[in-house]
Amino acid sequence: MASVLPPLVTTPSLPSQDTIAPPDAVPPGPFSPQTHVYPVQPSPPPELQPNPQPPNRGLRRFLDIRNLLGFLWLAPALALLILNFRGHIIGAGLNCPGCRINPYSTDRVRFIQRLDRTNRNVLGALQFVAKALEVWFMYVAGSFVYRSVLFLSAKDRRLPISLLLVYAEFMDLLFLKDLAVKARELARDRRYAAGPTKPVYPVLFLFILLVAALSIIANLMGVATATLAIPSLQFVDINKNDSLAFRELLASAPPRENDTFLCPEGELTSRRYSCTELAYSSSMDELVESAVSTTWQYRKRALGLVLPPVSREDALSFSLNRTEDDDGDVSWVPNRQLLRDFTVDATNYYHVTYEPDRQDSILYPDSDRFSQALQTQLQRRGPALGMISECQVDREHYIWEIAEDRQVHCYPWVPNPDQGRCIRWGSGWKESPQTTSVEFTMPNITDAEYDLTVTIYATPMARWVLYPCWADGSCPWDQIFEEPAAPNEFNISGPQLTYIYSMPEHTTSTVWCYNVAHLGFADYTLDPNPLTNYLGLVQLSILNGHPSADPKSNNRAVATVHPDWVLAAWSVSPGGEISPTRGSIGRFSEAFLEATAPEREGERINLMFSSVHTWSSAQVLSFINYDTATISSAQERGEQEQRVKDDPLLQSFLPSWATVQVWKFGIESRTSILGVVIMTTGVVIVLLTTILWIEPPKTPTGLVVGALLHSPPQGPVTAENGVPVQAGYDRTTKEFRYNDPGSQVPQMSTVVVSPKP
Repeated sequence: MASVLPPLVTTPSLPSQDTIAPPDAVPPGPFSPQTHVYPVQPSPPPELQPNPQPPNRGLRRFLDIRNLLGFLWLAPALALLILNFRGHIIGAGLNCPGCRINPYSTDRVRFIQRLDRTNRNVLGALQFVAKALEVWFMYVAGSFVYRSVLFLSAKDRRLPISLLLVYAEFMDLLFLKDLAVKARELARDRRYAAGPTKPVYPVLFLFILLVAALSIIANLMGVATATLAIPSLQFVDINKNDSLAFRELLASAPPRENDTFLCPEGELTSRRYSCTELAYSSSMDELVESAVSTTWQYRKRALGLVLPPVSREDALSFSLNRTEDDDGDVSWVPNRQLLRDFTVDATNYYHVTYEPDRQDSILYPDSDRFSQALQTQLQRRGPALGMISECQVDREHYIWEIAEDRQVHCYPWVPNPDQGRCIRWGSGWKESPQTTSVEFTMPNITDAEYDLTVTIYATPMARWVLYPCWADGSCPWDQIFEEPAAPNEFNISGPQLTYIYSMPEHTTSTVWCYNVAHLGFADYTLDPNPLTNYLGLVQLSILNGHPSADPKSNNRAVATVHPDWVLAAWSVSPGGEISPTRGSIGRFSEAFLEATAPEREGERINLMFSSVHTWSSAQVLSFINYDTATISSAQERGEQEQRVKDDPLLQSFLPSWATVQVWKFGIESRTSILGVVIMTTGVVIVLLTTILWIEPPKTPTGLVVGALLHSPPQGPVTAENGVPVQAGYDRTTKEFRYNDPGSQVPQMSTVVVSPKP
């Protein structure tokens, strides 16, 4: 590899015309007998006069084939930048952007496999394209370096003549080391100069930095081009709509008129909840039967599992999601109101994929992408209620009369005999407006011939009290209920429902359960393809699995549920009796008898009863409605964003969108952003090269002549300064020759001049 930028060889100045002796008058010199040396006297260097340029010289130089070859590199470079900035979507196939995938075809998988094979071929071809663009840019970069040298030489004649060869070396990364050495030498010469500081030419430092940067850019251009030229398989969001915002969960009030239960007008407000039987009684029975079935599988099969049930709403089905909490597992229940809205999104998908040219509304502007996608997911964000539920067999519970209108009910906690759970009841407590209760009966349809009574208490708080005061009534109840709950009990000490299952004609034992509901938000996801998700099962992705675990939240995310929602879910009026034709009530009675059997005394609640209670309670939470607001202006959006920021547990936007997997250009990744930066730098370099090309600089010959015009160096002859040049004229070859700098020739000012013919 060539050495770094050796300094310009310094030469004497041209002689005047009248000092040059004719060849015949020169005595023999140290060359050959036919060679003569012409002594000349130094004279001031003449000024080089630029050649006159024609008026349209710039246009002619622009149209030069060498300039156009570099300038045309802008076409593919700008095309790649535009494709990536716009995020151009190709579709399912790189060689077939218009190919449509029929999601209902049994040949769909094989068709995708064929596309995959052709996609690999196209990706391989694009790598060759990226390499070609890299080589093309190398030509442009080399031209830029060369033209820069010519341009700078016209501004400063002190530049090393060896810069003319840098364009052939700068692509080698090892050349950066040589540049660094040269820069260090220049800095050292300036620092340790004796006497007046030697001049250091800033343009040389700038040129070194320019060449170093260009070397890095040119070596990275191949990677940058490949990053931008080769599309990637991405998940892209389409049909985005965020014009809805959550306002309020309607759980604390009884069910009101809505399209959930399909009841005649006035039935719900009159609390005649038997009107819901037609729409949802079979759904409740299905959940209870599913609990019995999965429990049996778990008990009898070695590899059996307790699996959650599946229910339906409109065109979709759903199940529970479960997260772990310090106080137990949290079962997250999808909301039926949101599922009905989600069905509209799914219907749009089915319409568009059946009829590709159909557009349902402006809410779905990009639905044509469904048939061009390898995979599709429909998504909505909305509320979901998390439920913590525990049941215990109660052989003996305690009701303490604090005053005529104030009671405390305490229930022993079997897992920890020293602890009991207590609630306040009665109109004398200050929270009495928030307390209410309902009761209904599950009639006997089993051999036991006893009815099962269900009593539900809705209270704003509960406390976990240590033995023995909860068992003898000696606790300071006011103090216990006024103080905050312990941090590890905070999540289950707020508003809740307490269920008491009893069969007084059969046993004094009862089963009590508590249910705590948490408001959370989740992303509902649906794979609408009937071949991969024939049930239309919606998945839940909970955004905050522990919405009120932090005591600083003041438990605001715990939802207060009115017990009338339980009546509506069971299709029974207050104090009424469930229809004896319902199979679920028989399963409840069987589970109750099994749980309270004498041989199970002292045991925790059995799995059968816990399952039927939990899943029937999930049905209750799925019915609860919520209010929304439409965001139609920038001001409303800003206000909603502030509400979400101030209260993220209770406020949220309710966006909907679809996600499709397609081949796409884009700058979503850091590598693609780096590729854009490098490619943009390349565009700038091409434009600068074109400008330098249009501007006619000094020619290489002019640089050599300019070097010869310099005066002899002052001081000793060194490798840095060079030596005076001597030339001889060979009469045989009719040419001038430079002598060996080491020959013993008297120093004289000579110049090589081509003889006239």
